[in-house]
Amino acid sequence: HGGPCHVQATAFLALLRSLGYEAHFAVATVGAPGDHLVVVVWLACAGYVCDVGNGHPYDRPFPLGSPLSFDRFGWRFSTAVDAEKLVLRRHVGHDEWKIVYRVNPAPRTFADFADIVRQHHTRPGFGPFLTGLRAVRITEGAMLTLRDSLYQRHSRHGSTDRTVPDDQAARALLRAPFG
Repeated sequence: HGGPCHVQATAFLALLRSLGYEAHFAVATVGAPGDHLVVVVWLACAGYVCDVGNGHPYDRPFPLGSPLSFDRFGWRFSTAVDAEKLVLRRHVGHDEWKIVYRVNPAPRTFADFADIVRQHHTRPGFGPFLTGLRAVRITEGAMLTLRDSLYQRHSRHGSTDRTVPDDQAARALLRAPFG
């Protein structure tokens, strides 16, 4: 039912390891250095970054050794390798791309993220968790987001925005369609 990267990635890593895959935590930088946690899994001597806790529509792993471009819900993404780091970018306009994050694929332990997790949950403005209401639900056909009073639905047909007028309307959205 969701949660931030340190919750989602921890469960995903445990699942991968229980199934016999070689996998480890790795650090990514979204805003502040090392503020995001991802999983790297190894298959046939190739590494793949798996991001299951970012609130974006990443439905496939990102290969560490070769670039990848993909579209999901009307958004275009690409990866590249720069100085041993995977760089994920999102197309934001005509010829403009925004760096979503950079991943250092070196193995990390959960303890390496203790300070970042604490800051996310205690330091206002550090990450998205203390800035307001945040909910994301990704289904087969759409990605739904609720950020404060803005409800958005993204699909391959485009995006729609709707203002949520009050707490009662926000609760109704959280019950359905967010579940």
